[in-house]
Amino acid sequence: MLSTIILEDDLHQLQVIEEIVKNRIMINPTPHEYDMRVDLVTANPDEVVQFIQAHQAYCLITDIDLKHKLSGIDVAEIVRNNSRF
Repeated sequence: MLSTIILEDDLHQLQVIEEIVKNRIMINPTPHEYDMRVDLVTANPDEVVQFIQAHQAYCLITDIDLKHKLSGIDVAEIVRNNSRF
């Protein structure tokens, strides 16, 4: 199962992205079921870092310019460095 993480500091955009991803999973135009779920939706990069340390097989959708000490690029680098693939 592919665990999906959505990181966005604009709450409206966060909700829109989450809805798009969940709808895409649900309304799948292929004959094969998506082996994917949304496990974390947050505006806090620290939550993403904690999540990836405890889970594996994830897809990260992130904003780049977060109003936080970590940017989306920083979080993506942490995800890549903690990847178990």
